[in-house]
Amino acid sequence: MGLQAETSILKNRVVENLGKLSKSDVQNVLSFSEYLLFKGSRKELVNKVVLDPQKDPILEIIGIGDVEPFASKIDQELYGV
Repeated sequence: MGLQAETSILKNRVVENLGKLSKSDVQNVLSFSEYLLFKGSRKELVNKVVLDPQKDPILEIIGIGDVEPFASKIDQELYGV
């Protein structure tokens, strides 16, 4: 059985089950499916984002606290330790 056939069977089962659910449960299923679509589109967007220090100056200062004189005193400054 091919992928399209399996997908079609699954979709039919979902539709059948939706017919047996209350309005509230159908709204929950709709919200969840919209969340899955959003999550998938966001993942694609994140994968397309390229960080370029030349275009985003904040990237140039990331990690500045890892070197002296900041590194040895950072816990003291932040937490009073």
